Amino acid sequence: MKLLKTCWIRSKLENYNNIDMLWFNFIESSKRYISPEKAELIETPFSTLRVWVFWKPSPQPSPLKGEGVKWKDITKSDLVDIIMIAKKTKMNAIQIHWNCDFAYLKLYNYLVIQSIPLSQPFPPRENVAEQNIDFYIIDWKNPWSGEGYNYWEINNLNIEKKFLVAGWISEKNIWEIFEIFKDNQYFCGVDIASWVDNWDNICLEKVEYIVNLIK
Repeated sequence: MKLLKTCWIRSKLENYNNIDMLWFNFIESSKRYISPEKAELIETPFSTLRVWVFWKPSPQPSPLKGEGVKWKDITKSDLVDIIMIAKKTKMNAIQIHWNCDFAYLKLYNYLVIQSIPLSQPFPPRENVAEQNIDFYIIDWKNPWSGEGYNYWEINNLNIEKKFLVAGWISEKNIWEIFEIFKDNQYFCGVDIASWVDNWDNICLEKVEYIVNLIK
């Protein structure tokens, strides 16, 4: 059975059937924002991992199309704040888009997910202890550009850790993805986002459609 991670929950869902991971967005400027106070009140099944995807704006100017996303490293002060908010909002996992002290997060028993765009070298940094990362999410080179996605490129990476595939996944290409990675022992599922988002909350009909295809 493959894992399904879906993003951008903003209110309680009527049905969490076979959703393995739910993503929460605490960035106030985002249309997918949910406040930590509201997230704290949303009860989810024990079997569903609550994932806080953490990032903060880079001090660098926004990159031009084609240059890739410029991230900045997370400081120890950031990590302290992350733990405090994650505890308050009952998170089980933290998805990080930068390099940081993953061992610090593991001290608090959080599942650690690192998102890597294909525009970055893999592995992302030699001095990051890979044993402290539980999952990778492999995304396209320019995650929000809308450009075409050659999923085959992921199989060229030397990944020896469980990973999910993200990037413009819908009912049109889901079977292609599972066919591409059918012989990859580390592939464990998909991260669906934009296709299931109706700008109010997650569209459960679309989620259930994907569930029926892959579960």
